[in-house]
Amino acid sequence: MIAPARGFEHWELPPDEPIPQVPPGAGPPSSPVDRVRDPDSPSVARLAALAAAILLVAIAARLPVIGESFWVDELHSAWSVWGELSEVRARAAMGNQTPIAYWGFWFWRQLVGDGEAALRMSSVLLSSAAAAIVAVGVARCGRTVLGGAVAGLMLAMEANAIFFGTEFRAYSAILPLAAIVCWCWVGSRQVAGRLATGHSRLTGGMFVTVFLAAFIQPMSLGVLVWPLVDWCWRQRDSWRSRRVRPAGRTAAATVAVVAVVVAVAAWLFWEFAGRVWWEAWRNREQWKGFGSAHSPWQWFTVWPWTWMLVLPVGLAWLAERVAGRTGEAEICGVQKWGPPAAVALGATLLFWFVSATGIAAVFHRRYLIAVLPLIAWSGGAAVGHASRVLASLGRDGREEPGGGTLLGRDREFWLIALLLVAGVLAIRPLFFSGSAIFSGPGAGAGAEPFRSSGSPMRLRGEDWRGAVRWVSERRSEGDRVWLSPGLIEAERLSASGQPADWEYLAYPLSGPYLLEPVEVISLRRERVAELPTPPLGPGQAWFAVLRTSSGSALRWADELVRRYEGRVVYESQSFGGVQAIRFETVTVAGT
Repeated sequence: MIAPARGFEHWELPPDEPIPQVPPGAGPPSSPVDRVRDPDSPSVARLAALAAAILLVAIAARLPVIGESFWVDELHSAWSVWGELSEVRARAAMGNQTPIAYWGFWFWRQLVGDGEAALRMSSVLLSSAAAAIVAVGVARCGRTVLGGAVAGLMLAMEANAIFFGTEFRAYSAILPLAAIVCWCWVGSRQVAGRLATGHSRLTGGMFVTVFLAAFIQPMSLGVLVWPLVDWCWRQRDSWRSRRVRPAGRTAAATVAVVAVVVAVAAWLFWEFAGRVWWEAWRNREQWKGFGSAHSPWQWFTVWPWTWMLVLPVGLAWLAERVAGRTGEAEICGVQKWGPPAAVALGATLLFWFVSATGIAAVFHRRYLIAVLPLIAWSGGAAVGHASRVLASLGRDGREEPGGGTLLGRDREFWLIALLLVAGVLAIRPLFFSGSAIFSGPGAGAGAEPFRSSGSPMRLRGEDWRGAVRWVSERRSEGDRVWLSPGLIEAERLSASGQPADWEYLAYPLSGPYLLEPVEVISLRRERVAELPTPPLGPGQAWFAVLRTSSGSALRWADELVRRYEGRVVYESQSFGGVQAIRFETVTVAGT
């Protein structure tokens, strides 16, 4: 007789709960860690081909815009990595960013150089990998290459995914992490046997990935924490029923290990993310400039719900009707796409509610970026489920085995129709420009995937590179440069008088687009008297680079001319959301 392991002498099965007997190959092949592959599951070769195809499509969709000028938020990323490695953490924190991704950006810059396209390739690869992960995950969990292809193409081509996926910022890193969390979560829901090795690996991967995402962008927890909540809820009966009572030293050691792990994790989170988040939370009033929620309609327009979710789900519902499936079979189909869709909808509604009630202005796509892979997963899974339902129809229009259908047609007809609809859903992002991707001072009009003139696609509309070139071509040695960066924190930091704060406010012209020396100014009318005294000798010149609209810049320049009673003239040039102005003093007759 074999003695029980020390510390688990009292282990016993719950009463009336037999040990499940699962025949070989009978468990659902829902994860990449299953040891027995289901015959219906796509082969490794097909999954690899799917991943490669989606990856290439996603990269190709992003390449046309990665050479445009950095906009102001990207210039913060560039400034953060433009110095020594030891400076990265402090510079990132000044922009309310955690250092993890920026350390990676620093090493990336050492590897690829300083060009806009080279630096943005980090985000291109991350976001493209997210599309490939979603494609393979849907194909693997749903056993449908068509569904995986639709999901991957949705995430590869959606306008917001392209915007954040071509931006030199940390938000692009959240996309593949959210895709991995979704795969692990859906897989853990489908793996048979709560104590299975595959389930443990998927669960562990889900927890670790959520933890990493929180380090990079704490706001992502508002989306990614819900799969963890769902997992804990589904385990409650299992935890109650298990009669595992480790005794003595084993119990004490277990408690000690858990306490140490939790304490270390909490310390790491506070040290690398919590401090930054807390400082940002203390100044959350300034978020109202871009993250406010004023109307319930914003919830409907923040993401393209119709073509990414509503139409695919409608397609799945229609397939169920055609096949005559009801009851448990229909519920089983909903389980394939429903949970990620519920989290996407619920998290978006939660962020809208927090903003609308005035708690904090967090209703912005950048904070909700983790929702995109979940929406794409649900849309692709719904299309894939529809394809499997229709493929199960017999030649006479009956589902196999048994069951009537709503319409009597050969399955080829329905499969062809499904392929056409899936194709439309997949390429729909090419023609979707949506509303403004971002808003605020100097913001562009949003994504413009195609322009009738045939000019290159532009996403951001802030040509800092062009403005700096214009100034440099006209500037003489010693000419001063005024800068208004248009940052939401500018008024607060400029009042502090701290040199570090002034250095931060000057970052747009302190990194890749260098102009020195720079004096930070405010465009507010009541602060015109606080402007630095310009050189007023005959023929002397100075420049202003302003992040504002063209009209606002011209009104400000006219006010300045009136202040100096006609002794100053100016010329200006607009570079989208950035304005460059050259002032020059002139001799007034009679003076």
